Amino acid sequence: MKKIELIAILEKGYQIGISKTINYQKKKLVYIYAIQKIQGKYLVYIDEYDLNNFYANEMEDTEQVKIYESFSQFMENFQNKHGIRFEDFYVSKGQKFFNPKLYLN
Repeated sequence: MKKIELIAILEKGYQIGISKTINYQKKKLVYIYAIQKIQGKYLVYIDEYDLNNFYANEMEDTEQVKIYESFSQFMENFQNKHGIRFEDFYVSKGQKFFNPKLYLN
């Protein structure tokens, strides 16, 4: 999707991101990278875990949550990991990538 379209969707308060399974160093990783504008701030959620060991490492905290004051601040800190670009993000259909209420005070 085009960057300008994603920004318009984000500014309306919708959650956008990507959830992808990646083969990396003989591991099957699940990588989730998402953002939602809520209460005037940009809440960013990142999670990466080994799918084959997910239940064995259930107590291991793999999630990261960051809060940015502006979209440009988010883009300045965008993690281009596993070749994922912002333009690869999409609106989640059905289940959201993360629950923002868990991370807001």
